[in-house]
Amino acid sequence: MYSRDIFDCPTPMNIFIDSDSFDPPQVNNEKIAEKLLLFRENKQLRYYKTKEKTLNPLLSSIPDVNDLLENIILGHCKMFDVDYNFSKDLYFPDRVFNYYAEKIFDDYEHNAQTKAKILPLLAHNGISVGGNCSIYITNDEKLLSHRNELLSHRISFSLFGLKTENSICIFSLNEASLVLDLFFKANGHYYSKESRDLTMGSWYHLSSYEKMPHIFGFNDPIMTGLFNRMSFALHCLDEIGIQNFKKVTPNNAYITIYNLTYLISLITGIFDNLAIKTASSLHFKTKHPEVITLKNNQKKFRDYVNVEYPKLFEYIHNSDSFISLIHEFREFAIHREGFDSLTFNNGDENKGFFTCLVKLPPNMNNAIDLIKKNEGNSNVYYPFSG
Repeated sequence: MYSRDIFDCPTPMNIFIDSDSFDPPQVNNEKIAEKLLLFRENKQLRYYKTKEKTLNPLLSSIPDVNDLLENIILGHCKMFDVDYNFSKDLYFPDRVFNYYAEKIFDDYEHNAQTKAKILPLLAHNGISVGGNCSIYITNDEKLLSHRNELLSHRISFSLFGLKTENSICIFSLNEASLVLDLFFKANGHYYSKESRDLTMGSWYHLSSYEKMPHIFGFNDPIMTGLFNRMSFALHCLDEIGIQNFKKVTPNNAYITIYNLTYLISLITGIFDNLAIKTASSLHFKTKHPEVITLKNNQKKFRDYVNVEYPKLFEYIHNSDSFISLIHEFREFAIHREGFDSLTFNNGDENKGFFTCLVKLPPNMNNAIDLIKKNEGNSNVYYPFSG
């Protein structure tokens, strides 16, 4: 998922819905679509749909983007005392529609369905005069494949005599679900899947419970510690995600590194909790507690688990590359030089351009190899889960 500084903009955020992607026959994951539409009445968001008639009843209360188009044109006519066609050609010129119809959709007939999908790319300019940001939610593969090019459509519009301060961000339904969850949290709201606004601590504890419901079967301080570390780790992940959608400054670069360092420490603590609980449950005895670890360099403990609980041993063994990666990061973050933000020189020798990327030094090649091994193996952390 690409990042944009959309969380620093004034609210409400404009949400453009590709109606085709939310109609039941077209939706691959109807639950995600329903979650995205739960907040259509939320005052921090302003929803618009691309089609007046849809098969999804949840879209019925959302204004049609064509009505928005009409209001923008008529408002401009009244404000500047110009005729309708002049105003329409300023905000929604046919040559721009035709340009994108051909460039994105290979549609040289410029049909109405294509126009409906293109309309949000222009309509957001007319309602972003106060600096409001806009996102466009769609599963249309052609729009998604061109979105990086469309982020620079400020330049493209200037070719047609248009000016805009904000570019519209295009997300798939799954991506938008993550983005809106982070957006609400960045504004101090922690919504459950029933749309209840919880406290921060309650949200993360409930989210941890949903992921590990069996943990309450133990009356054990070790498992209580694991549960708390899990909640803190989820919070760190969200804080890192939030910074990804804020304007890059030295402050949020610092926040990103702080939370990443703490996250690494928390995960290794969770690993230790799991190892200690495993040793206790399987009655593993040793005078050297340092051998009780999930790391694969302690053969005695691993061999004991393999004999007593082969399925658990296999699960740990299959997770070795991830466990090794986290411990490699911990060694670097806690015992060595630590993380630093990645900066680029922007032409001024005295100033760098800050990013929310974290720099790995050359001696972290082993970690890079482990990242490649783990690529694609991790589960996506979905929001709105309570």
